[in-house]
Amino acid sequence: MARILLNKDNLFYNLEAISQKATSKEKVAVVLKDNAYGHGIVEIAKLSCEFGIKKAVVRSVEDAQKIKDYFSYILILAPNVFHNYSHTFHIALNTLENIEKIPENSNVHIKIDTGMHRNGISIDDIEVAILGLLKQKANITGVFTHHKGADELSTNFFFQKELFSKAKAKVKEVCEKLFLPIPAFHSCNSSALFREKNFEELNEDFARAGIATYGYLEDDLPFDFPKLKPVMSLWASKMATRTLKKNQSVGYGGKFTATTDMIVSTYDVGYGDGFLRLNENHNYTTPKGFQVLGRVSMDNLSINSDEEEVCLFDDVRELAKIHNTITYEITCSLKENIKRAGDASNSDIVITEIGGTIGDIESDPFIEAIRQFKKEAGRDNILYIHVTLLPYLKAAGELKTKPTQHSVKMLQSLGISPDIIVLRSEHMVDQNIKKKIFMKLFMERL
Repeated sequence: MARILLNKDNLFYNLEAISQKATSKEKVAVVLKDNAYGHGIVEIAKLSCEFGIKKAVVRSVEDAQKIKDYFSYILILAPNVFHNYSHTFHIALNTLENIEKIPENSNVHIKIDTGMHRNGISIDDIEVAILGLLKQKANITGVFTHHKGADELSTNFFFQKELFSKAKAKVKEVCEKLFLPIPAFHSCNSSALFREKNFEELNEDFARAGIATYGYLEDDLPFDFPKLKPVMSLWASKMATRTLKKNQSVGYGGKFTATTDMIVSTYDVGYGDGFLRLNENHNYTTPKGFQVLGRVSMDNLSINSDEEEVCLFDDVRELAKIHNTITYEITCSLKENIKRAGDASNSDIVITEIGGTIGDIESDPFIEAIRQFKKEAGRDNILYIHVTLLPYLKAAGELKTKPTQHSVKMLQSLGISPDIIVLRSEHMVDQNIKKKIFMKLFMERL
């Protein structure tokens, strides 16, 4: 099965670089629109939360609902429906016409058009927007804009900065007049953040890190952009293998013809999965040196390999050059049906700890998750370790094994049989106790 692997180490490297530039993790909002630029919205949300990011930016309410458990602050850029939102949701106001659709008590970020002319309100309409939102009993929690050319050598970046500075001054003026709290300000996307010499001097509350999160910036420009690390790699699984004889062709139109006998395999990724259709006039080589042969089909492609699984890319920039496009057009094209999973590089063993007590209702979903994971990973690739307490009764001078027996039995009833039991106690555990537990719990499985 085709899959996308997310390199956790590389993601954390990028988030650390972004956080340092923004001065703290608290001043970073990860942009997760369009399935996290194709990387998987839930997967990236989980990992970002683990890193310590508390803010996220999404496209729709539906996306916000998927990740609400991982962030305390979620900005919805393009709400397509208007209803009562969670207190952690903040919705973008892109036009004055939508003010009357805003429900009571909604948190709203006013978007200012500083020159992109795509959406947002003009600086002259700021007071109208604020008064309209107050009439709707909405909470004005943010004001923002978007740079159209921070990654280009042009004056647009400075022109928009100046206009947004005027907008911020106008917002502060109106809020002070109406005795309103000053909302959060934010304007920096990935390129703007790293183009700023000193983010702190910008006096904004956070930056929206989109493509930088995933490891791509236009680093060939004369800016002090960091060398980030691509997070995604795309893998395809072998469907069939054959020997292609000399002068035989493969694929639609027979655009590749073998010059000698060669091994060719078909792999389960095609343009229907979002791997953009290659022009047969371009040669594409995988990271391991295999060639994509002829035309990419809807559901598969051919490669001069017989390996069971092939990495199609671990850095999409070369593929983007072939297609004469940007990196994230390709990553965003990858369909949601491709399995996505986090992967920490250079890790032979991953240890996952589940806290709490066996039998607590709060732990049940996590216990069930690791039970199911054994089926996915295979019995030989997972080991269950159960840490259990041996109470010591000082009055009786003895260790009690009943709680351990009880917790193991309960764990077994949930479908998990521990492979190793770790005993913890305030008193030394002698060999007789260990033997008793072993005989009682492990011998029954033999």
